Amino acid sequence: MISAKACVKGLIIVVATLVAIGAWDVYTGTLKLTGQAYAQVTVTASPVLKCYEIAGAPVGEEDETELVGPNETVVLIDQFGTETTKVREPQLLCTPATKCRGPVTAANPCIPVTPNPFQDFKCYQIRGRELNRTGILSDRFHPAPNGELVQVNEPEFLCDPATKTTPP
Repeated sequence: MISAKACVKGLIIVVATLVAIGAWDVYTGTLKLTGQAYAQVTVTASPVLKCYEIAGAPVGEEDETELVGPNETVVLIDQFGTETTKVREPQLLCTPATKCRGPVTAANPCIPVTPNPFQDFKCYQIRGRELNRTGILSDRFHPAPNGELVQVNEPEFLCDPATKTTPP
């Protein structure tokens, strides 16, 4: 059995290593882009997704066709547990986006994401059990340590990687 003292020593070694290679700021989310380069660390931005409602394309004189879900039963495992659910109708297409805050200037450029055909997500409607858990979420709009107090309810969507082609 590993002692608490050994665990603490192990954690200290991990933290010291992260600090030594310049990755501690990445781990804690406090990294500010200052122009400093760390040869050992590659910092990639977290994905930002912009989601669109989707519907079946018009065929002939009809307004739109109905999208049909696979109606497939799947088992989903995440941080809240394991659950069996049916995958229903597709509802959303989520694509990578660039989010720029503040005025766009030479010193604060807004660089668009490079499209990757495997970065899109098609989100299907699902139903699941009610969680009713509260927690604090931190993001770029509500940064840590305060974040935003939220209640996590039932799951609504299952987003699956998708490829898309758009006609010219």
